[in-house]
Amino acid sequence: MKKINIFLASSNELKVEREQFEIEIYRKCKVWFDQGIFLHLEIWEDLSARMSDTRSQNEYNKKIKESDLFVLLAYSKVGMYTAEEFDEAFGAFKETQKPFIFTYFKETKEETQANLEQFKAKLAALDHFYSYYIDFNGLWHQFNKELD
Repeated sequence: MKKINIFLASSNELKVEREQFEIEIYRKCKVWFDQGIFLHLEIWEDLSARMSDTRSQNEYNKKIKESDLFVLLAYSKVGMYTAEEFDEAFGAFKETQKPFIFTYFKETKEETQANLEQFKAKLAALDHFYSYYIDFNGLWHQFNKELD
């Protein structure tokens, strides 16, 4: 059985998308199971809340480094922990060529926080083409193609 670890990073404002993403990942997992592929999704809600000898975020960062795929979702902001998780994933990718990194931004007409634009500028400086989505169906369509 080949296990593919996926780490999903996003702020709390995208809770609904994370829940829907989790459902779709496990639907895909059921389809691929007979082919010997198991998809394991890590989301921060499922990680331990126990005290760490360093800090809790370091435990999350370990999971990122163990991941095969890193998916970042953003809407009106990129919080400091989500930004740190991206940095961990990018650092690991530069070192080991994994995890593969995917970034998706939910389109909004609302006012966004400055850190969102700064993060997009950071991705542009890395020559990374991020994707937009309008609703979860658009997000899943794009990511599901990547999985296939």
